[in-house]
Amino acid sequence: MTAEKRSPWIHAWYDEIEPIRVLDPSAWKVGSSADRDQVFLIHLTDVMKYNGHLCLGLARGYRAAEVAFEELCDGIPKRGDFRVKFDRDTCMVDAFAYIAGIRSDFGRQNLGTIEIDKTNAITGRDVYIVHRISTGDTVEVIMNFGDFEDFDEFWELKENARSLHGENLERYNELMQRLSYDVLTMPREAFIEVRHL
Repeated sequence: MTAEKRSPWIHAWYDEIEPIRVLDPSAWKVGSSADRDQVFLIHLTDVMKYNGHLCLGLARGYRAAEVAFEELCDGIPKRGDFRVKFDRDTCMVDAFAYIAGIRSDFGRQNLGTIEIDKTNAITGRDVYIVHRISTGDTVEVIMNFGDFEDFDEFWELKENARSLHGENLERYNELMQRLSYDVLTMPREAFIEVRHL
């Protein structure tokens, strides 16, 4: 029996976000793909299914992976070829881990490819240090989203997210989705800085 494929998501724009292209050598090694160089498309909605939702953290992780791959790879990136240090432990870690095929303590042979150090975390800014294992190249992706329109209002609502209801909950959800959309679609020059280390 085939299940009907119908999107569980509210916003049609989720499907309009450009997918990230990756290679996954493990798929060929274990017989899941007939082609060693099979290109897999990872859509935003794939990452949402893995995480369970789209939030600002997931959007940031998705965009950071896209930017890091552009900077570190001339061609299509191979999953499992990265180590990433995050400055917080939100859904951004889930997004980046799913896309890049990295694990902290289970799964592939590349264990320990996730590190979290919240020592210098600042509200409204993320820092990703992304190392490509095969080349030794490293970039720092700095995402400054704290100046986005309505971010302060969003952050204030987020502080009490568990107890929100009525109009406040609706406003929080509206801001969450709009800010996520902005992170995914704005020109990277508007809020992302990249430094090669």
